[in-house]
Amino acid sequence: MAVTASGYFCENLVILYRLALDQVRGGKVFRHGINWYTDHAPPAYVMAVAAIESFFNEIALSDFARFHTRDSPLWECGDEWIHRLDLAVKLVMVPQILYGKTFDRGAAPFQDLSLLLKIRNDFVHYKMSSNAPKYVEELERKRLRFRARRAAQPSCGRTRCVRRKASDGQRIQWQALPTRS
Repeated sequence: MAVTASGYFCENLVILYRLALDQVRGGKVFRHGINWYTDHAPPAYVMAVAAIESFFNEIALSDFARFHTRDSPLWECGDEWIHRLDLAVKLVMVPQILYGKTFDRGAAPFQDLSLLLKIRNDFVHYKMSSNAPKYVEELERKRLRFRARRAAQPSCGRTRCVRRKASDGQRIQWQALPTRS
């Protein structure tokens, strides 16, 4: 049982992954090799980002962190301003100010987190478009996109494309990796 918000989100991410596995074991979804389509992927994106952000807040912005870095100029910015920062900005800026070190924005795991945020934002902040998002190509390069074998796939609007191209079991597993580091 989780005692922190991040623990709660991580537990729910595992539950979504298990539900996706149950779908494939039951033969209820399309499968291609070790990958499969699942309706549990979209909420897993939201859960993964929530787990990462809440874990970061628990570790870097807690009273414990504030006590041990009380002389940092970060605390002069004010809690409300710090908490309203974009997650990617917060993950780079806060460690740099507190500890003098931060993520390399051009390498993993930051690049994977940036991709995860783009996908999550497409689901949460839907914008109507007839084109698939550009990151779908990146998912294909990473071999994280589900491809069902069909003769011809009809063109689709952005929501259906994102949902179809970003809804597979391998991606739930990929999303969980940053939360375990």
